[in-house]
Amino acid sequence: MKRTICLSFIAAFFVATLSANTLILKVGDYETYYYPEDAWQAAIDDSNYSEYIIDLEPGYYVLTASLKNPSGKKITISGSGADNTFIGRAYPGTFTLESGESPGRLMQINAAGDSNSEVTFENLTLQTIGFSGEDSNGGGVVNINVAGNVKITMRNCNLNNIFGRTGAIMQIQGSAAGNSLLMENCFVEACGAFDFNSFEGILAIRNGALTIKDCTFFNNEARYFATTGSDRNLKIGYIISMSSNASSCSLENCIFYNNGFKGSSTISHPLVSVKVGTTTIKDVIFVKNKRLSTLDCDLYYTTSTAPSVSDSYFSAIRSIKSGADYHVTEMTGATIDSTLTYTSPEINYEMDGELPKIFTDVNGVKYIRKAADSNLSTVTPERNFAAWGVKGELQIEAPEPVTIKIYNLLGAEIFNRTSVTQEKIALPKGVYIVKSGSGSVKVCVK
Repeated sequence: MKRTICLSFIAAFFVATLSANTLILKVGDYETYYYPEDAWQAAIDDSNYSEYIIDLEPGYYVLTASLKNPSGKKITISGSGADNTFIGRAYPGTFTLESGESPGRLMQINAAGDSNSEVTFENLTLQTIGFSGEDSNGGGVVNINVAGNVKITMRNCNLNNIFGRTGAIMQIQGSAAGNSLLMENCFVEACGAFDFNSFEGILAIRNGALTIKDCTFFNNEARYFATTGSDRNLKIGYIISMSSNASSCSLENCIFYNNGFKGSSTISHPLVSVKVGTTTIKDVIFVKNKRLSTLDCDLYYTTSTAPSVSDSYFSAIRSIKSGADYHVTEMTGATIDSTLTYTSPEINYEMDGELPKIFTDVNGVKYIRKAADSNLSTVTPERNFAAWGVKGELQIEAPEPVTIKIYNLLGAEIFNRTSVTQEKIALPKGVYIVKSGSGSVKVCVK
């Protein structure tokens, strides 16, 4: 991109606003700002607005240094779509979990003036960020080390190629009380954490709250390095680690697929570990994750009260009683593979070779789809159309024009159109009935 500087007072300070208290700072080839960090600094320096939106045109933005501390501001970095707007600390290349390269952190929040900061990343991809090899750093995207109601949100984002020793994507340190991370509709892929004298998961929450909704963790990895001596049986979640000082953990409508740990075959490597009493797991699937031993598990908890679980599937759960770890074989709301073969539950996805096929939703966010959903995408003698749900959409295809009607579960008609052969209808999450002639099918929109 060519650098363009706008010296107009109006363009610099009176850009379009969503409201009287919101300032939009546009970034792109021919916009007010060429670099995201310049727009970020302008938001930090300004005192006339209560909220700032950094609006990125499609492109790959490489930050040469970490963003400055947010200083108590409410700032949203918004892309044009997760499939066309990318932010990183380096261009994609040779950066891997073991490469020894360290592009660096995206943001550090550690000053007293950072209390009450609210930072949102939305509609973009975060990639090639963090630390690898035998680097002692963590918190690749965000590292919080200040107490004081800091709120981080990641919404409609792809995250990949992000590594760190503790909290590859996000670390809330032990003294940082009252802070939180919310992730909604995110696809976390090919990220990893490593043990180099210290270790915690891709998301390391030592204090504060974690909420994850409608997210997929796919093909991520963790490992230890030989200089630490051995795989130390830390029993710390390599995807999510919730320490005892954390306030709460909530996982809803999430998938953990094909994640793995490189280490010993005789000790336990949980995907998720929780030491916090308030843990809620709803509509979560752990399936086909890589296993080193029969001691590996999807969930490891050390609290006296089991997490609150509903409609969720696990290959294995472990806990501790009287100082000894044991396999949990029954839990209300959970389906658990009692064979410890790690091949159950049998939940199949649409495949592309040995791995699930990757789809993209209307926001550019990747997702995988259950094979059961594909049963709806076939035309049958009783039904002359195909219908299926994805994230935020109901999609319809027909070999020749048909009249389509869609109803909610209360029976109210919400869509009626003639001559449909291919249609994408934006709808809230829920279950809908699609009809054409005498044929009908029930479709779930995620």
